[in-house]
Amino acid sequence: MVTKEKSDGFLTDGNNTAIKYPQDKCIYQLFEQQVEETPNSVAVVFEKKQLTYQKLNSKANQLASYLQDLGVGPEILVGLYIERSLEMVIAMLGILKAGGAYVPIEPAYPTKRLAFMLEDAGLSIVVTQEKLVAKLGNLTTLGISSQIVSLDNDWEKISQQSPENLDSKISSESLAYIIYTSGSTGKPKGVQIAHKSVVNLLQAIATYPGLSTDDTILALTTISFDVSVPEIYGLLTVGGCVIIVSREVTKNPKQLIDLLVSQNPTVMSAIPATWQMLLDGAWQGSQNLKIISTGESLSRKLADKLLEKCDSLWNLYGPTEIAALVNRKMN
Repeated sequence: MVTKEKSDGFLTDGNNTAIKYPQDKCIYQLFEQQVEETPNSVAVVFEKKQLTYQKLNSKANQLASYLQDLGVGPEILVGLYIERSLEMVIAMLGILKAGGAYVPIEPAYPTKRLAFMLEDAGLSIVVTQEKLVAKLGNLTTLGISSQIVSLDNDWEKISQQSPENLDSKISSESLAYIIYTSGSTGKPKGVQIAHKSVVNLLQAIATYPGLSTDDTILALTTISFDVSVPEIYGLLTVGGCVIIVSREVTKNPKQLIDLLVSQNPTVMSAIPATWQMLLDGAWQGSQNLKIISTGESLSRKLADKLLEKCDSLWNLYGPTEIAALVNRKMN
């Protein structure tokens, strides 16, 4: 028989999960610390291109300075309308370093949703690529106008800025990004997440399941989905390597399996449907791979199949819910 004393003990011990983490740090500051430690290590890869930690930091600093000249500062919202690429990561860090908060907008979104997000978030600046500018231009007929920063066309001017770290004049309590919900139960809603919340999450996953300088991750997730946050920043704040996977490859099981074999990553995070797609495509697995299933509930049947294919399996659900909880505790 379990006494009330034992039951209370189980509840107390089971919920005693608090750990220390740098509550005064912003996401980009953790990255800058890593740049100091591993400047020449490869930070991010996309197809046949790559950037070292030092090069990624320098480019992000130049963009940050440019954005500050345009008026981006503490908690100013900046739209991020960009295809998966090295430039995507430069832009994410650059906006944060400028003190702003990014609002990711999926290029595949229909015009109606794009217009809603620009208006609802009040985005006066959008960082994008030249091939996407035309779609933004079409929104002027709807009475929506934002200043466009094209990383292709404007890079010559951006590259004239200082590559050194700069003062963003924000704190860990400042807003880092807003991710909009799907709107499946009504209008899409923007969920606001502070730096401090993400730092807490990054510290947690660096410990369990554990990430280090020896790790390489295949990053599949659109930045419009919260799973992208631990995928990208989780590795960039511990010295690992992030391999950005194109949108086309993420949907093609054969190409994704070929990439898994050729790159031999140590970590991959994906929703159960993607893991099932790989199994259906006759993926042989890798005993070097740490699997993270996230975004949806993981069935016991699928978990058992995956356990036969990998080094370890972890079920991480709801990065935004976790970070939002920290926001509530902060406030």
